[in-house]
Amino acid sequence: MGVFKRRGKGANKNIIYYGAVRWVGGKQQRIRTGHGRAGKERAQKLSARWMEEHRLGIVPRFESQRPTLFKDRAEWTLENHYLGMRSYEWAKMVICKHLIPYFGMRNLASITADDVREYMAARLKMGRKNGTINRERAVLSNIMELARKAKLTPENPVRDVNPYEELETVDRWLTQDEADALVANAKGHLKALIIAGLETGARKNELVCAQRPRVNYESGFFEIPATNTKSGRSRYIPLTPRLVETLRGLPVAISGSGVGHLITCHGKKVGNIRWAFETARKRAGLGKDVTFHTLRRTFATWFMQNGGSVFVLKELLGHSDIKLTMRYAKHSPAHQKESVRYMGQNGAPTVHQTVTPSRSPRQ
Repeated sequence: MGVFKRRGKGANKNIIYYGAVRWVGGKQQRIRTGHGRAGKERAQKLSARWMEEHRLGIVPRFESQRPTLFKDRAEWTLENHYLGMRSYEWAKMVICKHLIPYFGMRNLASITADDVREYMAARLKMGRKNGTINRERAVLSNIMELARKAKLTPENPVRDVNPYEELETVDRWLTQDEADALVANAKGHLKALIIAGLETGARKNELVCAQRPRVNYESGFFEIPATNTKSGRSRYIPLTPRLVETLRGLPVAISGSGVGHLITCHGKKVGNIRWAFETARKRAGLGKDVTFHTLRRTFATWFMQNGGSVFVLKELLGHSDIKLTMRYAKHSPAHQKESVRYMGQNGAPTVHQTVTPSRSPRQ
């Protein structure tokens, strides 16, 4: 057992590749770990692991087939596991932009828990948040776990790596003045999206994909079909006077990708609004903690501050669990004041409480 190195061929003749080698059942097994110092260190770690397994008496099984590259398995996972899921675009970005450039030409069996930790540390050094890194780790774990089940790798090393601790997110919502400033500094389709977000609490994707036939001005409701919702269930949201005025003033696309869409950008379907929203946010004097999703939190907070029911809010937001909606209950003065009757020594018992008569102790 040991480490080998080999010079590349053709255009890569100046590159030295490293790998680990061992003998299994009288046959030589080689695994290339990459080039440069990183490839050499991975080869040394893999060789050390094999030597430890040999010392413990673990007999490896020789794999005669060609080792599977991470790049090939990652692409297979994207098209066979994530295709058709709501997270497809996110997984595609993570796999193609981050995981494949980092692990791409590595053999699946050579990836260790230390490699996963190094990847997460590198992403953290680049300024990515713990939550983002944890979700990238989840995609990597799916790739390795499906490969393990297909017997392409003996283990899933991501299991041995704990996710980073995520701090509780700040409950950021806009005041009326902040919301007015944001709307005033937005133009065109972005302004309509911001108003719709504040008036309906719908998610960005739900508004971007909204269709004109789904808006019924006579009944006063806006339908979000199940295909566009996160929970997979359709829901109906009442139209406010401000939203009706905004929607009626929007241009109607008669050709191109925007046909049928409620909100369009120059006759086309709305695409990435990140930079436009950032520009409006900066002009409004708002911090980086304000995102488009903040509009959804603002809608929920205003709803509860105005005396709305948390159960009605659950349906408007499309939450699958009331626990997700209860975070906004603290913004309801009536909700907090109602709890006073149950507090203290003289609190009134609820219908679920049973008042038992006092009984004298036995003599």
